[in-house]
Amino acid sequence: MHCQQRPSSRGQTGIYHMHALLNLPINIPYLDNENQLCELLTVLTHMELKSDGHALMDCICVELQQMDQQKELQWMQQRHAHSLNTVLVNTGMFQYIYITSLAVLMPPTFSPEIHFHECGPQNPIVKAASLISLVMQYIYHTPHRALCLLLSSIRDTLKLAGTSPDIVEQITKDPHSASSEFRLDSVTRSFLSCPSCHSLYPYNPGDNPSNPVHPAISHCTFIKTPSSSACGAALWMSHHLGPELTILKPCRCYLHQDLKSWVGCLLSHKGIEDIFESAPSQGPVTDPDAPVNDIWLSQVFQNLKDSTGQLFLYGTSGEGHLVFSFATDTFHPLGNKTAKQSISSTGIWLICLNFPEHLRYLQENIFLAGAIEGPDKPSNEKINPYIQLVVNKMLEFWNPGVFFS
Repeated sequence: MHCQQRPSSRGQTGIYHMHALLNLPINIPYLDNENQLCELLTVLTHMELKSDGHALMDCICVELQQMDQQKELQWMQQRHAHSLNTVLVNTGMFQYIYITSLAVLMPPTFSPEIHFHECGPQNPIVKAASLISLVMQYIYHTPHRALCLLLSSIRDTLKLAGTSPDIVEQITKDPHSASSEFRLDSVTRSFLSCPSCHSLYPYNPGDNPSNPVHPAISHCTFIKTPSSSACGAALWMSHHLGPELTILKPCRCYLHQDLKSWVGCLLSHKGIEDIFESAPSQGPVTDPDAPVNDIWLSQVFQNLKDSTGQLFLYGTSGEGHLVFSFATDTFHPLGNKTAKQSISSTGIWLICLNFPEHLRYLQENIFLAGAIEGPDKPSNEKINPYIQLVVNKMLEFWNPGVFFS
């Protein structure tokens, strides 16, 4: 690999210049690490190097390229979280049906380009080991401890087969890092969730109510009615790490997935446009007593109009219109247990109805907005803050629509 010299200030410049994101403390360690790598690379370029030195420069260049891609992903996430030039989308609601308009060929405001970058380890042996781990994790649901044993076995087998120690050391020991290498982690936003009323407050790793520079909110301020007093529930609790060390940790957190990033990833799938265009195209069933074998053919869908008064499903040429249904349900996170032990977590999903029936409810085609931590499920009233996050995003999708490049 040929690597050009990089300036030591590289981490503070460029299109994904993280310092512009409100000087967020969460970004500082990442940028410092990037700057250190750049400075090390600059020093190496002025030295007379042997083969090991050139190999080190190649490793640094690969790491910096991966950091660029990760920074692009984090830029999308943090820009959304802090409303920096946020985008734009077309979603309406009819009872429990949410509509999303996607103008695919319009001037871009959201780019899913990151999903087309080559990802994963460069060495084919290392990449094969990571792919095996991912297949066992996501398709066969292998437990974490078994995955660690699998990766360790692969490393030992390669050592016995005489594989270069440098290659063996590149094989990850932690299965979670393989997900990051292949960018399988979702773009999410974290919230503090009130343990009493379930109100939500933005949360970034490192936030702390005792931080003098960026103090986080310590108690819930939700007021149910104008004449009511504030909820006042504590959002943090003490956690003892030792006899002399105590830290504060959130009482309850909620992780919400970004819909725009998920749709951008969905539209990056090979052949997805042909699948969506295969939706039933005949007109609505006019006989009220006639059976309807797909919700797509119902009169409600066929006659639905957008914000301009045009039929939504047959919009402007060059646009793609997606229709989502909304679902929420509780489940036992530990599986069914005997002895009347009950723990309930609550999931919030969106199902894209543009998929044919045989693909519509596959796990990979369903959007999981988030899972509300138990042990008890929130009431119909207290679940509103979580649903409001979905509604707010859908309102962005309604007018003028999200533009994907």
